[in-house]
Parts: sequence; structure tokens; C-alpha cells
Amino acid sequence: MSQGRFNLSALAVRERAITLFLIILITVAGVLSFFELGRAEDPPFTVKQMTIISAWPGATAQEMQDQVAEPLEKRLQELRWYDRSETYTRPGLAFTMLSLQDKTPPSQVQDEFYQARKKLGDESRKSACRGHRADDQRRVLRRDLCTAGAEGKRGAAAPAGS
Repeated sequence: MSQGRFNLSALAVRERAITLFLIILITVAGVLSFFELGRAEDPPFTVKQMTIISAWPGATAQEMQDQVAEPLEKRLQELRWYDRSETYTRPGLAFTMLSLQDKTPPSQVQDEFYQARKKLGDESRKSACRGHRADDQRRVLRRDLCTAGAEGKRGAAAPAGS
């Protein structure tokens, strides 16, 4: 072994007191850091989206688009924190996803959804639409487990409960 090379292992064995001190110091720092971690399993957050379902039995998809979805989207654009809306129409149904801006203060989200519901009520009276249903209660997050496998191979893990 040459003298010119630095050998950390040899230094640690030779200087046991310093090595022990560093191990204890790192362990104490780790334990203290552990107790400073956040306690929430999931951090608090505010979902800034609302789903609106509009029903008009017997209407075509084009009628739903022209007479329900477009006027509704125009009214929703009047919201202070409006970001965008996406609408999908089918015969007799229109699904609208209202999104508020990311910079919307969490304290203002429920008020914006209240204002949106008021606009829904106004639009219901103006059109032949039977009614709108607004859903902003996204309290449960959905987590999906996706697995990939090779062709001809069976997966190693079976779904829970099977």
C-alpha cells in the first residue's frame, strides 16, 4: 500500500475516538430530525375543480352543446378566479369540469364554488334543462396500482382479496 494515497478506512480504524464521535453525532442528528418531521400522512391541500352534470332528457348532443353547455361556460367565465372549463356533451347530458386558477387562495375556493352554483341556478331558469348537479366534494384521493408484465409471464402479485 502506497503512502501517498488517502485511505478513509485506515483512518477510521486508527482514530477510533473521532470515528465514534462522528457516529454518535450523526445518529443524534438523525433522531432529532426524525422528530421534527411533519405528522400529517397526507399534506393539506385544496382541490380547485368542480364537476357539473347537466341533464335534459330527449335533447341531442348538439342541443346540449348550444343551449346548455355554451351559455353555462360563458356564465362561469365571470367567476373571479376562473381558469378554464372543459365540457363533454352526449344526448341528454353535458359534463363540465370547472377549474380555478392555481393561485386561488384556499380560503376563497368554497366561495367561488358557491358563486358558480348561483350561476347554475340562473342558467337552469333560462334553459329547458331539467337541472344541474355540481360536485366539488373531492375529499378522497384515488390511488391506483399499475403493474407491467412481460408477454407470456404471469404477474407475481395477485390483487388484494383474491
